[in-house]
Amino acid sequence: MIANFTIDQLIQEVRNLATDWPDFVYQSCSSGTCCYTKSKTDPNKGCIFGQAILRLQPDLKDVLLNNNSVSISGLLMILGFDVDAFNKQRNWCIEVQQKQDRHQTWANAVKFADERWPLES
Repeated sequence: MIANFTIDQLIQEVRNLATDWPDFVYQSCSSGTCCYTKSKTDPNKGCIFGQAILRLQPDLKDVLLNNNSVSISGLLMILGFDVDAFNKQRNWCIEVQQKQDRHQTWANAVKFADERWPLES
């Protein structure tokens, strides 16, 4: 497994980012696709999952740069998660990603995901 964090830790970090920057609206890459991170020199430019992953494990920057066009479900598999074992969490992540990519604020993206895919506390 490439990631040294759990899916629950990733979700918590996404929640932390939505709390830290509730009104942030992510702008996709020029190609219109999601960018987990937009540059090697400024890894703080990227989507909520890219930011969360870099907070948890900064050495994954190159993995993110090389997989910018991969869905969040695909990225979780690349990182070594068995997404079938975490179906509800995966669906929560997909919901956050889709809402963010449709120009919802980070707080709203998490709120929508919590309403559609409530996770156990």
